[in-house]
Parts: sequence; C-alpha cells; structure tokens
Amino acid sequence: MPLLLDCLKGGAATVLLFLAYLSLPVIGLVLGVFTPYPAAYYALLRGRGAGIAIAVMSAAAIWAAAGPANVIIYFCFFCIISLLLPEFLARGKGAARSLGYTLVVNVAVVALVVAAFGLLKGIDVNAVVVKGIQTSIEQSANIYEKSGLTGDELKQFQDALREAGGLISRIYPALMVVALGAIAGCNLLLLKRRAAKFPIRLEFGRFSSFKNPDHLIWVLIAAGFSLLVENRLVEQTALNLLIAILPLYFLQGMAVVVALFERRGVSSFMRIIFYVFLIVFQFLAIVVTAIGIFDMWGDFRTPRQKENL
Repeated sequence: MPLLLDCLKGGAATVLLFLAYLSLPVIGLVLGVFTPYPAAYYALLRGRGAGIAIAVMSAAAIWAAAGPANVIIYFCFFCIISLLLPEFLARGKGAARSLGYTLVVNVAVVALVVAAFGLLKGIDVNAVVVKGIQTSIEQSANIYEKSGLTGDELKQFQDALREAGGLISRIYPALMVVALGAIAGCNLLLLKRRAAKFPIRLEFGRFSSFKNPDHLIWVLIAAGFSLLVENRLVEQTALNLLIAILPLYFLQGMAVVVALFERRGVSSFMRIIFYVFLIVFQFLAIVVTAIGIFDMWGDFRTPRQKENL
C-alpha cells in the first residue's frame, strides 16, 4: 500500500509539472524542468519498478489530458531522463557519467523518434521545424509592430529578430542537446540534495574534480577549424558541435574556479559576488570556458610546488 501511494503521488506530481510546462508562459518552463524528478526520486527510494510505474501512469494521464502529441514530448524530453538517470546512479556510475550516459541515450532516442516520424509521415522534419521557427519569429515581429514601434527602430528590431531566427534554424539540434543536458543536470542536483533519504549509497563525487574526457578537446578543435570550410553542411555540423560541447568546458572551467575557491578558502560572500558578476558580465563566462579548455594542458587544480632558491 505505501508503494502504491508513492506511485500515485509521483504520477500526480509528474503530470502537474508537465501540464504547468505546457500551460504557463514563464514559470511553467521552470517547473517543467523538474518533470523527471518524481519518477527518478521514487525509483531511487522504492526501486526501478516504482519509477517505471510512475512514468507509465504519467504518460496515460498526459494522453487523456493533452493528447498523444504531448505524450511524445513527455517521452522524449522528460521520461527517458526520469528512468535512466536513477538507473545509472544506482549502478554506481557517479554524477558525471550518469549524466553523460543519460544524455547520449536520450539524444539517440530523440533522433530515432524524429527519423521514424519523418519516414512514417513522409515529411522533411527539418523543413517543418525551420518553418515553425520562422513563423514564430514573424509573429513576434508583427506583435512588436502593433506595440507602437515605428520607423528605423521597428525595422532594426525586426531585422534582429529575423537574423536570430535564421541562426536558431541552423543550431536548434545543438540547443536541444543543451536543453536536455540542463534538464538532466537540474534533476541530478535535486537528487543529490535528497541523497541521504535513499536506501542505497550514491556516489556523486565533488564538482571541483569534474573534468571532461581528454579526447573531447580534439573534437572541439576539429569543429572550430571546420567552420572555415566553405560547405554549408560541414559548417552547420561544426557549429552545432561547438554549441553542444562548449557548455561542457564551461562546467569544467567552473569546476576549476570552485577548486581554487576551496584551496584559497574564499568566503561564501565573495563566491556569491563572483556568481552575480558571472551572470551580469557575460564575458566572464567566456573566460571561464577558456579556463576549462586550457585546463587539459595547464592542470590548474594541481598545486604548484615551490622551488627552493
């Protein structure tokens, strides 16, 4: 009976979070990020079966409330994370590997779903997505036209919107990967905070020791040089690779910064100031990413031995 009650609570929470994601403009996006959490939490607390039961019940409820199309969205962006993330954690893979494995499998499944949908419907999914993005941009431009903007100011704003739309049309695959990684990462952080409640000991490791695989840097370098190739397909592939990989090196740069803070005993107040500056001054994010990239050669976290004079 307690297990059934937990499954019902987890299913209800999942459906509410997902419906909030669909219905509420801004706060819904924030709440929707945590849609995988109830199933992942109860999978670690009650076992794999509880997580699967919550996912199945949630999918059925979403089908009834919002239709089959939204069930596909739930499956691709939330359900897979809710099932795989606790599974890898329970197998002792640690935080970074669990997150990485979950993301790789999720992206592969999404790619298969998109390919299967395109073949079954006989449509070019990429063309449909690009058209949808362009339509949204045009609608936004029309809204600002009706808001009172006129003349050169309106034209500049509309041109900027259309330029942004063109860029998004090229890089939406990488943005999807980054979004999936962010969703999985936020749920991982929440699970880490509740780790003491789980009957099994989970190894999350220290963020300050996070490091990307060494060979990934060569993929980044190759993608950077590929941007110089005068071929649209090569250039677009390289751009998407860069956008998908650079956040990983931002995380590695942040791990270096946190390690230095810990070694130097930097106060919590000064750390908060740094994080605020990081949000306000975007060039700092570029600096942190560069630190992450060059950490492979600089090994910034290893204390330097003072030479005897």
